[in-house]
Amino acid sequence: MYLNQIKLLPRYFKIAGLLIIVISVLLRIWANALMPDFKLYVPSLIILGMSIIAFSRNKVEDELTLLIRLKAMSAAFVFGLIEVILKPIFNNWFDYNLNETDSGRLIGKMLFFYFLFFYFFRRQQNK
Repeated sequence: MYLNQIKLLPRYFKIAGLLIIVISVLLRIWANALMPDFKLYVPSLIILGMSIIAFSRNKVEDELTLLIRLKAMSAAFVFGLIEVILKPIFNNWFDYNLNETDSGRLIGKMLFFYFLFFYFFRRQQNK
């Protein structure tokens, strides 16, 4: 029998990830005058907090939850692929001057869509 589960962070890491996000946003607002360079680190801290939340266990972690997690991750990955493929095409059509792909923004969007799809799939499960 195959009992190997996905290794996830403990449940209390969700609180730690949320605290990282809240503290970084509050420090960005509050410490703008004191530490002007801090605003460069805020997106990285938000992505770190979102990643910690995404890879933390839920209260009930069964096979269905793991399947929902996998579906949400794959949907977010497909969204990222579509954006990477279509972004240069739209930049060329509309004459945008964005030659670089900002990886931090892409990962942030993918994590956002992961949470969105995970919530949507969980709601479908409860119906």
